[in-house]
Amino acid sequence: MPPALDMDALQLLIDDTVTGPSPTPADAARLFVVLARAQPFEDGNKRTAILAANALLPDGIVLVVPHDREGSGAVEAQFHDLLARAYVCGDEDGRAIDAVVEFMLAHQAAEGK
Repeated sequence: MPPALDMDALQLLIDDTVTGPSPTPADAARLFVVLARAQPFEDGNKRTAILAANALLPDGIVLVVPHDREGSGAVEAQFHDLLARAYVCGDEDGRAIDAVVEFMLAHQAAEGK
């Protein structure tokens, strides 16, 4: 687990992740991954991260954690595998974080169908 973040470090993490004036779903997904990975709380880090990510988005746009509507669990398993890789490798080159962001965005479109 990464070292605990104080409020200043947490704000810096958010500011470094969300740089534009009009955050996009990709920005929100990236914030979700970065906050979840930082583990700033003892419990509920992914739940808090998805709430923070959604707070960035305009009304009518909601980012969801990918899930399998048919219940097989395959989508969740792949998402959690990618997220675990981002937890472990996220600082090395960003590709692991990018993979989670791309997966989340691909499954947002699927949710509306």
